[in-house]
Amino acid sequence: MLPRLALVLGILIVIAAVFSVGNETKNEVRQPNNMIKLVPPPLIVARAQTTDVAFPENEAGISAYLHPTTNIDLTLAKSAFTTVDEETSGYIKGTVAVAGMTEDEYPYVWVSSDGWIIAYIPRDYKSEALIAPFGYNYPTTTLAEAIKKVCDAIGASFDYNQVGYYHFKFPDANGMVVAFEEKQGYGTDEFFVYVPKEVTIYNVSWVFQSTGNNNWAKLDGQIFARGYANPHKKTGYFEQFEKGVDHKLEIYSYYSSASTKLGLVVIYKQP
Repeated sequence: MLPRLALVLGILIVIAAVFSVGNETKNEVRQPNNMIKLVPPPLIVARAQTTDVAFPENEAGISAYLHPTTNIDLTLAKSAFTTVDEETSGYIKGTVAVAGMTEDEYPYVWVSSDGWIIAYIPRDYKSEALIAPFGYNYPTTTLAEAIKKVCDAIGASFDYNQVGYYHFKFPDANGMVVAFEEKQGYGTDEFFVYVPKEVTIYNVSWVFQSTGNNNWAKLDGQIFARGYANPHKKTGYFEQFEKGVDHKLEIYSYYSSASTKLGLVVIYKQP
């Protein structure tokens, strides 16, 4: 019997190693799972108060936000950007490079002169699971890391615990699970996801990174991603994700020098 670890908000994520249940080995990298509340950002949803510039909420999907100061020098903020799509006296918008992501995966970031920083994955683009923080050994997301880079550029303090999250496409969603696992070297790791029947699921997305042609990822025994995917990752959604049952996810690495990484994001509403 594999161990179970109950997490909050009624979502159950269980991770177990095939070779060493409950213990780390030199070939296994365990990652934390994030349970995140989704709450709309105050003020900025409608309009930035001092700039009179609306955040592009019709463009944004899953988003992270922070208001670290009441005034941001946009020239300093610009130094954190890799590309700039829009620039005015009131805001700047573009992409910010995050470690472990390719240029086409970088999150978009919107910074207003009155202190707001919002990082987001554009809605309907690739996958929410791109926020899964591969390569980090502490609870974070790629969106939080993008915000941190802007804070570093403008000299503002940054606290992971102060970063808020919201999904502009699914405004009624109030929760998100970010789960990810990595297998280094030959073998298989697995985890189970259970979603109670009373929870409303908006979507379940995944991201797959692999350094081996024979590596794969399975859901309930069926391969949904396989092959080489590095540095560009494979992404997608599970169209069918039945509630009230255990779903088994497995990742496989074919040889000792290869690795497989899988990120999973569940957007939901808890009654």
